[in-house]
Amino acid sequence: QPPSASLEEDVAILLAFQAVGANSQDFVGPFVWAAGGGGPCDEASFDDVTAGWVGVMCCVSYDGYTCDGANAGRVTHLNLNERHGVSGDIGPLGRLAELRILALDNTAVAGDVAALATLGQLRSLSLSHTAVAGDVAALAALGQLYDLRLYDTAVWGRIDALRAIPG
Repeated sequence: QPPSASLEEDVAILLAFQAVGANSQDFVGPFVWAAGGGGPCDEASFDDVTAGWVGVMCCVSYDGYTCDGANAGRVTHLNLNERHGVSGDIGPLGRLAELRILALDNTAVAGDVAALATLGQLRSLSLSHTAVAGDVAALAALGQLYDLRLYDTAVWGRIDALRAIPG
C-alpha cells in the first residue's frame, strides 16, 4: 500500500495497529480536531456511528507519540516500549510516511521487518524482544537510519547488507 499522505491516514494506520483489548482512545489520544470557533484543538472523539472524524484534525504530542507541527502535524515518533497489551502486525506502520523514530521494544508485535523498508525518514528503529522476523537486508533502503536495535528477534541475515546506512 502507498505511504500515508495526511494526518487522517496516519490515524487510520494507528487504529489498524491497536493493542488487543485496549480502548481506542489509547491509540487516538494524540489526535485532536479543531472545532469551529472552539480554539485551535479540542479533545478528539472517534465517531463510532459514522466510523470517521468530524472537523479538521491536528496532532499534538502525547504519551508515546510525537507529532511535527512543521509537517502538517504528522506522526514522527512512535515510542511504545514496554507497553503491555501492545500487539499486532507491524505492517501498517510501514505506511507512516513521516515516521522518524519507531520503538516497540518488549511488546508483542510481530510481522516481517521488510514492511518497514518504505519508511524513508526513519532514523531510529528499535524492535528488541519482539516477534518481528525477516531478512535484515530489507532495511538497507533506509538511508536515514543510524540507530538499529534488533536484539532477541527473529530478524536474520548479514549485517554487512546494511553497509549503505550512514553511521
